[in-house]
Amino acid sequence: MDSVNEIDIVVESPKKVVSFKLDVDIIAKIDEVWPRLGYRSRSQFLREAVLFYLQYIQSNFIEQAERDVPVASEDEPEGLEAGESIEEIVDELKSLVKTVSIQQ
Repeated sequence: MDSVNEIDIVVESPKKVVSFKLDVDIIAKIDEVWPRLGYRSRSQFLREAVLFYLQYIQSNFIEQAERDVPVASEDEPEGLEAGESIEEIVDELKSLVKTVSIQQ
């Protein structure tokens, strides 16, 4: 029988540069920590920190939605676009986290 060699190719999704400001003390702490944790760059550390936080938010929203507990109050939380629900945000976060997990 002929053997078939398979190669897995990981295709990364496009990235976009995002600029934001942090306190100098926070940047110094990040720069102290990321190399010791084995990250290749500050950007990689920040990217994974954001993804970790998104996963944290996702799990908390899902737990709250499953228990039917209001997230902030009886009104929609600030920051939601008109007509947007917590469930829609949770669904969007789920797809984001799945996409990221597949790429790693």
